[in-house]
Amino acid sequence: MRVYKRKLEGNEGDMKKPSKWKEFVKYIKKLKPDTKILGIIAIFTVIIAIASLIVALMSMLIASNQAEESRKQTAAMFDEIKEMKLQTHNFLKAAKPHITFTAQTQWVDQDVGVYIRNSGSGTAIIKQLTLQVKDKTYDALNAKSFIEALNAMGLYVSDDGTPTYNCFGSEYHFHQGIYENFIVIRKMKRDEAIFKKFSNAISPLVIKIKYESLFSEKFEENFIAAQFFD
Repeated sequence: MRVYKRKLEGNEGDMKKPSKWKEFVKYIKKLKPDTKILGIIAIFTVIIAIASLIVALMSMLIASNQAEESRKQTAAMFDEIKEMKLQTHNFLKAAKPHITFTAQTQWVDQDVGVYIRNSGSGTAIIKQLTLQVKDKTYDALNAKSFIEALNAMGLYVSDDGTPTYNCFGSEYHFHQGIYENFIVIRKMKRDEAIFKKFSNAISPLVIKIKYESLFSEKFEENFIAAQFFD
């Protein structure tokens, strides 16, 4: 009986080659024990290095996201600060001062005389304050000139019941709601004769004030004593 061998079709290269992993395992098995251990250590080292790189990349990504979030929060905070500053600016600009002079002609709860008040909603900066007595003008922001104005009205320091006066000085900040005496006779001097003399003396007085708001808005106010004292 003849036995025929079947001829293999194709080339040997067409046969299925073993996988790279199997070749690698086969190669490892052939290694000496010491070499195997070193190989395994090397493999784990590579794996750890790759894992470390992945962790580093993830950390960079997280840090980048946190930095962006922090930047957005900072920008939002500065926007809020700008809005608050704008609101404060608008509030202060709307708060206007209003200086007025009032006359107290009876001894009730106050000394008689002239008072100054800021009845507005903002601070007044006094720029000019003058006392006009007949045909002469005196600077009421200067203490010496203020006394000269009082003397010109016949009000002297030696007089019993001489009024006290308030010299504020240049650039004085007269705040909202402040109420001060300007030229008054103290309550302890309740003497009608003294008040009559004071009333006659102060009647020619004209007070003129120029002032500004905190935003340089300009205002003026006049007070004519003859309308209240005679």
